[in-house]
Amino acid sequence: MYSARVGDALRFAAEAHAEQARKGKPDEPYLSHILTVAGMVAHFGGDEDQIIAGVLHDAVEDAGGATMADRIRREFGDRVADIVLECSDAVPDEG
Repeated sequence: MYSARVGDALRFAAEAHAEQARKGKPDEPYLSHILTVAGMVAHFGGDEDQIIAGVLHDAVEDAGGATMADRIRREFGDRVADIVLECSDAVPDEG
């Protein structure tokens, strides 16, 4: 069973990506991709921090840059933030 942190991460991601749609699918909210990734991480045995990082994996490069990375670190911890940063292609100075 997962803690409330997973739900907190889903709300966080929904807010961060609120105006974003899937590439090539303008009618599909970006959140659908996030849910798919989180589900895959859980399915393949990821722990709670890894699932949360899956939920947040695009937040830094798509929705806030270094400021978002700092916020993730404060709200979800060092391990989650480090995983998210490893998944990020780029870390813009600002969102």
